Amino acid sequence: MHTFFFYDVGQCRVSKVHRYLSRRLFWIQRSVFEGELSPFQRRLIVEDLSRFLDPRKDALLMISTEAPYAWKRTVLGQDLAPRSLVE
Repeated sequence: MHTFFFYDVGQCRVSKVHRYLSRRLFWIQRSVFEGELSPFQRRLIVEDLSRFLDPRKDALLMISTEAPYAWKRTVLGQDLAPRSLVE
């Protein structure tokens, strides 16, 4: 499934969340990642991140779709997203 992760976490955890997600997904924008994940991979990411997030202060939003082509991507300003794994 095509999956988006959005996060808003405390400053002391930003680099940890960013580093974790960047090993598994494409970095799209400051606190946004996207990529193709199986249901098992999504569950694993949520379990891993929940270990170091503070539910009273942090937020993690995951949106998944079975049809990645259903999204139209429009960028205004600088495009931070890579186009492929190999650059």
